[in-house]
Amino acid sequence: MRPAEVRPGAAATPAATSISVEELRPEEDLRAPAILLIFGLLLNQSGIMFGLNMSLADPLALLLLLAALIRGKLWIPFRPLLFFVILSLVGLGTSLWVSQFLLPGQLATGTILTDYLKLLTSFAYFALGIHLVRLGIASSVLRAFAIGAIAVSLLAVLSLVFPPIMGHPVLFYAWYRFRGIMYDPNLYSIVAIAALAVTWHDTKMPRALRGAGMITLATAALLSGSKTGAVVLALWVGWRIVTHLRSAGQSGPGGALYLLGAGLVALVVAVLIGGPAAQSWIASAAGSNRALERAFSMFDGLETGAQGSDESARELTWTNALRLIEQHPVTGVGIGTYGEVAYSVTSARVLAHNTFLQLAAEWGIPLAGVFFAWVFWQLFRVPPLGAPAHSWATSRAIVAVLLAGSLAISLNNARIFWLALGILAAINAGTHGAGADPPSKALIR
Repeated sequence: MRPAEVRPGAAATPAATSISVEELRPEEDLRAPAILLIFGLLLNQSGIMFGLNMSLADPLALLLLLAALIRGKLWIPFRPLLFFVILSLVGLGTSLWVSQFLLPGQLATGTILTDYLKLLTSFAYFALGIHLVRLGIASSVLRAFAIGAIAVSLLAVLSLVFPPIMGHPVLFYAWYRFRGIMYDPNLYSIVAIAALAVTWHDTKMPRALRGAGMITLATAALLSGSKTGAVVLALWVGWRIVTHLRSAGQSGPGGALYLLGAGLVALVVAVLIGGPAAQSWIASAAGSNRALERAFSMFDGLETGAQGSDESARELTWTNALRLIEQHPVTGVGIGTYGEVAYSVTSARVLAHNTFLQLAAEWGIPLAGVFFAWVFWQLFRVPPLGAPAHSWATSRAIVAVLLAGSLAISLNNARIFWLALGILAAINAGTHGAGADPPSKALIR
């Protein structure tokens, strides 16, 4: 195997002194195969198929990984692989103990295997993200994801103009909460904001189209009726405005950004000052849209889940998760057992609606702590000189948006998160470029 290519000056200066995108190299314009572009588009779809949480992107992901394995091109870093093996052994071992001794006869083996399949799928997307970076086409896949998200978000905007679209069961939950082609409107809102962040960094797209795409995605995120999505959107817009003002050389569509910022600030101020009367006026101005009314009622209390039941109130689900963590701090409750264990302790079979608490309860504090520490290290790690600008910036933005949304939604099985995390980790480790060989050290070092 040939040694990895070292660029001039890389040995003397192994890492950039700042994380400014402008200091990284431009993305290589490599044409991705059509199957990868289709895969990127399908990252916007997920649903319950055959009783499983699946996406049309999954078969393509499997084909891509198998093709890489057959050709001898698939490379999985040792330490992430070791972590996954340890997590599998501990998680499945704990699940077996729970099913045999803690709750005998109350847990179906199929539930455990189904949840382990979700975990395996997440790791597969992580490995695929690394592979895309090595091929030098991660940027094209993320761009296809953003374009697909914009296309879906157009349906949300059209629903305001063409009433027949409103309430279509494929696109809406409870007839008024837009969910795109996903099963959960809360998940959709966060994925749409992640696509918005990708669009911001896409310098190859004409600025006018980028601005229009950003506004369309923001509108769709709000029409999902997700309060969590509204908060994450406001945080992202605020952060981008601050960085845009501090960096005059940024290439993002500033006009659309300031328009979004001004609109969000006006809406929040109206809700804070005007209370219910302002909320009713906002909903009326949007054509009596209940999704917007719900999204901007966030100041009335904690959000309920997609099912809208009192059982899903965040305060209750977080308290339940903390009780499980308190009772099983080291090993967690295992894989596929959370619902039944939670019911035995709290009489509520609901998720934690917080990814950090969910994984701490399932994996145990040690493994969850190591994982999240590594994720945040990747997020704030300085990339090496010569790192591809677009792939690094967009994957980092996706991870940041999903982590923010994770505070009030369980996103541990979100495919785009694991794909982006693999891309980010590979770039940070210096594994990038078409046909690049793996570095001599693992991604965790």
